[in-house]
Amino acid sequence: MPPRVTPKSLACLWCGKGFTSLRGLKVHHGRCTALKNALEIGELRGSQRSQQSRGQQQPARTNRQQRHMHTNRDLDEESGSDEESDEDDTEDAPPVFGDNTLLKVPKTSAPVFAPSVGNAYSRLGEYLTRCVVTFISIPESVRYTRDHIVPTRSAGATARSVGTPTVQEVWGEAMLQYDSKISDLLKNGDVDVINAFIRHIAKGYQRGRASDARRLKTAILELVDEKRGTTQLELKLSSTEIKSDRGFNHDVLGRMLVPIALFADYEADPAGMRAAINASSAVIAITGDEMPAFMYENPSAYNPDDVLFGFMRGYFLLRCFRSIFLGPSAAVPKKKGENDQAMDGSDQSVRGGMLKKYGINSVTLPMVIYSAMQARFCLSSSGSWKTQEKLFSYKEFAHNMIEICTLDQTWAQETVAWWNQKIFGHPDGRIGGRPKRTGGTSGTLAKAKMQVARRLAEKEAAAREAAAAEAAAARESEEQSGKLWQ
Repeated sequence: MPPRVTPKSLACLWCGKGFTSLRGLKVHHGRCTALKNALEIGELRGSQRSQQSRGQQQPARTNRQQRHMHTNRDLDEESGSDEESDEDDTEDAPPVFGDNTLLKVPKTSAPVFAPSVGNAYSRLGEYLTRCVVTFISIPESVRYTRDHIVPTRSAGATARSVGTPTVQEVWGEAMLQYDSKISDLLKNGDVDVINAFIRHIAKGYQRGRASDARRLKTAILELVDEKRGTTQLELKLSSTEIKSDRGFNHDVLGRMLVPIALFADYEADPAGMRAAINASSAVIAITGDEMPAFMYENPSAYNPDDVLFGFMRGYFLLRCFRSIFLGPSAAVPKKKGENDQAMDGSDQSVRGGMLKKYGINSVTLPMVIYSAMQARFCLSSSGSWKTQEKLFSYKEFAHNMIEICTLDQTWAQETVAWWNQKIFGHPDGRIGGRPKRTGGTSGTLAKAKMQVARRLAEKEAAAREAAAAEAAAARESEEQSGKLWQ
């Protein structure tokens, strides 16, 4: 028979109370006040380390402990990122911030921040990937922000290198502008605190990207349908969940993914082009150097001598942007047969969605680039998000778009104005005030105020003139009376 378990061997490691059965110990762990206090103030991690150093066996975690732990795996399941996984080095495992090196830590580390604070930092990660920079080394960028940007800001200056700011500078400035308290966290926090901060940022990157990819994936039919009710019969997708029949396995979607330089060849022989692209020997290589056809407003009018004409103005790209930043209901035209060129931001509601959540008053090119990557992934046959899809690299794709946007500032400004018109209804967005309106109560009210004010001013002027005339007549009457008495 096995030896009898004594109460001493079944004692709570936090309060010391002994138990005669394992069941009683487990029930106690769900009620132990000392354990609750340790979880709240972060002493649980220190207790675990001291137990490991003394060689003591730790008790199995109860359900209540697991709810308090809030591991990365739990949060990944909530965001659905198990499907849209990433192979980027900064997000496969929680990145760690150290003074001299980058390490990896177990995902079961005890929480450093309260759940509400950790979720706020994860939402910051979602903002950074959608609106600032999608591909970046988060630990290195946090270190750069702490060592270069935070000290310069404390001195009352702006941390900018000579010439064009680097990606890390843009990322760090955006992070500190989003939440000014992060500056104190990076300046005063120890390694464990900054490591936890990095894990939440990386988690937000993964969660935001997975959420947007899932939204576009399930809405593929109406997003691709250029004029509502005209092309859904041609799609013939087996499912909006399974992507194996997308990409260059599909005639319509392959037409949107083909490099713009090969668009005319694809139109002439779609089956032959798809066979050459899907061949194991890769007769036609699809890489991030060539922009896909869906990036252009009118691919049939592509001019190799003017490659920027219509670039970043494709209807599918615009719909993906609207779906991500305005919501699915604002992604497509309301009327059947209407195209996206008839959609104007002045007719759309921009009060909700990500624009309100992030306080965005103008479209930026990084937001368009992020939408382009999500649009490309939505059309592809890849079932999970990966930075490398055969020969196509999403990092290379994003970096090439960034370089294109920096080549011609005039073109970049015109492109931003075009997007502001489509989203906000005015080329300047909401920077100069409310979106432009073609009519309505606001214009009538302004005119009425001016007219009423003018009429009141005229009445006051007339009253003053009448009073002055009356006073003059009274003085003249007094003078006449004085002469008579004399």
